[in-house]
Amino acid sequence: MSKRAGASQARPSISDAAAPSGIPPLIPFVREHGYVADSYLATAPGRLSFWSADRSGLVSYARVGFYVLVSGGLIGPPESQPQLLREFLEFTTAHGWRAIFFCIPAKDEQLFRDVGYDINKIGEDAFIDLGNVTFSGKRFEWVRRQANYCQRHGVAVCEIHRENLTDVAWTTLLQELDDVCRSTMSEKPQTGEMTFFDGTLGDHELGARRLFVAQTEQDGQRRIEGYVVCNPMHGGKAWSTEIYRHRSDAVRGTVPFLFHEVILQLQQEGAKYISLCIAPGRNCEESLPGEKPFIRKSLIAFRDRGSLLFDMRGIDHFKSRFRPRYENSLVCSPPPPRMFATLTALGAVLATMWVFGLLKIDPLKMLKLTWARLRKNRTHVVAGENAEPLLQAADNTSSTTLRQAS
Repeated sequence: MSKRAGASQARPSISDAAAPSGIPPLIPFVREHGYVADSYLATAPGRLSFWSADRSGLVSYARVGFYVLVSGGLIGPPESQPQLLREFLEFTTAHGWRAIFFCIPAKDEQLFRDVGYDINKIGEDAFIDLGNVTFSGKRFEWVRRQANYCQRHGVAVCEIHRENLTDVAWTTLLQELDDVCRSTMSEKPQTGEMTFFDGTLGDHELGARRLFVAQTEQDGQRRIEGYVVCNPMHGGKAWSTEIYRHRSDAVRGTVPFLFHEVILQLQQEGAKYISLCIAPGRNCEESLPGEKPFIRKSLIAFRDRGSLLFDMRGIDHFKSRFRPRYENSLVCSPPPPRMFATLTALGAVLATMWVFGLLKIDPLKMLKLTWARLRKNRTHVVAGENAEPLLQAADNTSSTTLRQAS
């Protein structure tokens, strides 16, 4: 690169150290059998794990009241997944819990229909097949422009290997990465990073993940401008850009430059594809058979009006710059009781937003960001009335959207 739980009769296990006899080591198992962008988050501290009776499959989840929220898919060999799903549903049903599965790929849709689940589309997963990516041609002009700008301004990308650093050096690095993360979060109303559906560094060891940093150097002092953490999928044959952060005053284009360099590095290594993770809310207008209309309508309303809390359109726009192929991403949930269908669905939405961290708001930051957005919108209106509205939109696309998305 250039400077480039056991089955229903067994209690769930949370860590390798506490795992009952016969359960495989968690990190190697998830690295080998994880197949969606966030499968590796099953190794994060605080997650609950359910192993099938024969220890061939794993489900990673969190619980809020009687809602069980599952992410990472059905982790295990494909032939073990139907039995894993049945055993997990027996386990949750026995406890009176409602299990909801998030970011399920379209290929698994029939598994959930076979057990009577409702299916809603929540967005589209973005994939880049690495066989012949060159970033040439007009379609990638924006990506090349960001990369060239960063290179001219001395930004270099490198991979950090934990085993090459002393404990002191690693702790120092984590502190700087935390500074970068806090800089990113200063532009969001939440009190901290998103959780459960998003990964973190620090408390969660790097493990089988990979860390790439973009840094500059001035007067002998290096500064990290941004970073990307990649999760392994399919035993390292594919990867996902699961975490990406940048300083609020980073060199413009730092995150797309990181993506550009990481994609080329993984291509050189022979990886099959890279997942840019879900573009939430993308193309969710069309209904699916057996869906919950309340979920679809709520998602669309939040996508179109809730960008201050979570900018779905900004995320989608940024990822689209890399011209990925898209596949449906689904949420699968049990049919609600007839008398309380809407109330049950609303409870699931609120539980999800709470676990994700969307509702953990800093009131002062929220007021400041709201005021800043109102002033910005007014400025754009005035600019549009007087001159060059298209240039204003172009500037907005190249900078503001990226900052909101990452």
